[in-house]
Amino acid sequence: MPKTLQSLPSLAHRAERILQERTAALAARPALLAPAAPKISLLACAVGAELYGLPIAAVAQAVPQGPCARLPGAPPALLGLFGQAGQVFCVLDLGALFGQPGDAASPGHFLLLRHDRAAGAPRFALRADRVIGAVRVAPPDESDEEARPAGSPVTGHARLDDGRLVALLALDRLLLPYLPAPFPTPRGA
Repeated sequence: MPKTLQSLPSLAHRAERILQERTAALAARPALLAPAAPKISLLACAVGAELYGLPIAAVAQAVPQGPCARLPGAPPALLGLFGQAGQVFCVLDLGALFGQPGDAASPGHFLLLRHDRAAGAPRFALRADRVIGAVRVAPPDESDEEARPAGSPVTGHARLDDGRLVALLALDRLLLPYLPAPFPTPRGA
């Protein structure tokens, strides 16, 4: 045999060496092999400089702000009643709920929430200065939730891709003070 053929490594040895090199390169990049962190889908909206995130499945529609019929004696956060497509919504101002001044120059948006027909609850809409859009974020870590007071409508914070923080809202806690009181059960029933 010629000397040059004897000096070449066998194909099996060469394939083994390439496989080891690729394995070592992949092992050096663990982020590529790690499972993706779970993400939650939110509808992000803004009130002044603050950002809030609602579960996207809870929002039926976002519409431009329209006229509301004020209710005498209503709390300041309850803007009034708004009609859309034959439905009446109780409109709550997110800015007033959280003590944030809204953008007076902004015409704003109403976020029409999905209605729980079984519970017989009224329909609600939330007023925001502007809708940012649908986003996917990592859920907050448990330490963020532990720092919140019990029953707080803010369940934590998440960071958007651009670095801004968004407060995550639990709608059941947010709407609870505005739900009608249940009727007392008659005695002996």
